[in-house]
Order: sequence, then C-alpha cells, then structure tokens
Amino acid sequence: MSCPQCQAGVCSHCLSLCLSVDIIAEKVLSALCESNYQVLRVSLQLNLPPSFVIRRRLSTTNVDVKEMLRSKIAKHISSNGFELHSPGMPEDIVVELQVTHQEAEDQLKTLFQKIVPTTRQSKNKRHKNNDMSQTDVDIILKRATDEDLQSILETSLATECALHVNISRQSVFVTGRYMKFARGVSQSPWTIGNERHGSGCVSDFIALDIESKYSAESHKFHGAGREDIDVRMLGNGRPFVLELINCKVLPTDEGLMAIQENVINTNEAGSVMVRELKLSDKSCMTVVVAGETNKRKQYSAIVWSAKKLSKLELEKKLDCIQDMEIEQNTPVRVLHRRTSMYRTKIIHSCRCEYINSHFFIMRLEASAGTYIKEFVHGDFGRTVPSVGSLLDSNTDIIQLDVEAVIMS
Repeated sequence: MSCPQCQAGVCSHCLSLCLSVDIIAEKVLSALCESNYQVLRVSLQLNLPPSFVIRRRLSTTNVDVKEMLRSKIAKHISSNGFELHSPGMPEDIVVELQVTHQEAEDQLKTLFQKIVPTTRQSKNKRHKNNDMSQTDVDIILKRATDEDLQSILETSLATECALHVNISRQSVFVTGRYMKFARGVSQSPWTIGNERHGSGCVSDFIALDIESKYSAESHKFHGAGREDIDVRMLGNGRPFVLELINCKVLPTDEGLMAIQENVINTNEAGSVMVRELKLSDKSCMTVVVAGETNKRKQYSAIVWSAKKLSKLELEKKLDCIQDMEIEQNTPVRVLHRRTSMYRTKIIHSCRCEYINSHFFIMRLEASAGTYIKEFVHGDFGRTVPSVGSLLDSNTDIIQLDVEAVIMS
C-alpha cells in the first residue's frame, strides 16, 4: 500500500518512501550481509526525518510509512536467514536505518524561524547545530497556523531521501578475576601529560588480546575497586568486567578459556594472570558496582615503627582489634582529584607477626574503600585512630599486598 500522491515527482506526504520500500529493504539486507558480523539476532531501529511527524498529522491517507518500512525490512531480513529480535530476548546486532531529507529539513527550519522569536532560537542548541529536535516539531505543531502547516504538503520537493545504514553490536560482557604479582603495574593506563607511567597496566594485559581476537572496536575495563600501582593483588584475585564494544565475532566460554590459559597467563612478563574468564550479561555490572561498597578486603603489610616494640605490645594494642571504626579524611595524596570529606570505615580484624623491635607484618581485614596506608601512618592526623596513634609511635608502611577481595 502506498500514498495516492506517490505517482509522480517526490511525494510531499511520505517523501516517496512508499515507492522505495523494496529498494530500501534490499539495501539494509546488503549492508547486513557485507558487515562481516557474526549474527545471532537482529534488532531494527528506524529514524525518519522530523518533518514526518507533521506530514503524517496532515496526511489524509492511513498509511503508516514507518511501520510499513519496518515490516518490509523485517520480512526481507528474516526470509534471508536472519533471526529477528523478540521481546524478552537479549539484543545482539542493531541495524539502524537513518532516513534524512535536507530539503524537507530546511523547509521545517524556515517555518520554525517564522514562528519562534530569535531569542528562543539562540537558546536552542540543537537548532543552532542545524538539527531539528522533536521539541522543535512540537513547538511548530502548537504555534503554527493551519495555513502554515498545509504549506508543507503543498510545497513541491525536488530531491529524494538519503539513506544511511549503521550496523553495530550491543556490548558484550566478560567477567573474571585478575591477580597482579608485580609492583609498578597500574590497573588502567596511567598517563601524566603525554607520558605513560609504570611498567604496564592490568587492563592492557587482559583486554588487548581479547579485543583483537573478537574484532572489537574498543573496550572498557571495570574493576571491583582498584589497588595502588605499588600494591600487589594476590589470593583469588580482584573481580572485573571487560566490556567489549561493537565486536564482530561473538566470544565463547571455550575461546575465552583458551586465551586465558594460552595467551594471558603465559605472558613473558608474568606480572598479571586471570582466572574464571567467562561470558556474562549486563547484570554483572550491578554486582561489580555493588561490590565497590559492600565488599571486604584482606591485606598484608610490612610496617616500620620508630619506637622499639615488643611482641606483647603488638598483641595488646593491635591483635585485639575487632570491628573497630575509624574516621578517614580524604588522604593528602589524592586531594587533587577527590573531594575532601570524612568517611567512616571499619577494621574488622588485625593480626601481627613480630619481625624485630622496629618491623612487623600486619594482616588485617577492612571494609571497602579503607585507605590502608593512611591507617598505618595516620596521614598527619587525618585518619583516627591509626596504627601510629595506637602504638604511640611514628609508623610507616613499607610494602602492601591485597590478599583477598570478599564480595558480600
């Protein structure tokens, strides 16, 4: 079914899309076949020119051009072996058909400028960028006279629509845990000015091989918190989510396991290893974000004390700690990028191993977000109480490791 006006020239009701339905459907199918994506199912998105809202409102026909296009394209795609997305199913490939018509757009802008004051236009950033928004169309429908609106249909058009097909894949999520065995490795690239610091980063060690294997456009690395560059991540590792952006090949658990065992974990540097690498869905992001505030972490630290200490003193003043609240103001070392504020944290447990009168190993479990270095040396009184204040001594941390991340 097409508009009665679609007989000669460019139809002012449907911009002659009714006559081009078969051609458009074939164009979309060709773009999908030539995209080199591994396809499970296809979702369709159709974006028509803003003036279509007005043209359909004024049209005397019952033709829904957008629905007719969608139906024809969907039928053409499915008849050629592609499964269409259904409600309740995970989305995979998104085929976006963008229909534009510059002449009709200019016509709409002229009408907008006629009925909207200049001061209002200057505040409309989308209009300044030469894009008519849905808000602009609503204003035209509300303020324009019937004669103004009718002139849109009565004005002849000389050009046809331009069609743009964009194909992309919804983000694919991979979860796992990483261990970091070397100091000097950051979680994500650490750049100061134009210079990268450290001897690599966790995200590059893990993500670059996976990104390349599955032809992803890019990636985002989401860790359940992060350790400092000079802190090792040991034990069962830190949970992370790797978000693959627009990958052409779909990962599989078997393929990810092969990358884990044969590529990442056999890297010559040996500074980063992963475990439990597997496919997931977007819900895994909720778990990681919640873990940033709900998790506990276990640490081991080598601590120095200016005052001579005995085993008994460590037992009486530190080993007895259980669910002790501390107040931490934002550390001096991160004030340049964090808001200055007090946070209440909990030291759940602490056990010390005596080395000599000035050194001991401290193993503790703390709530998420606790600044362990500052808990040891006190950060000029910004963390209260601290190991230093409890021992009545100047103390400092020599070395710190994360031994476990416990997700509650």
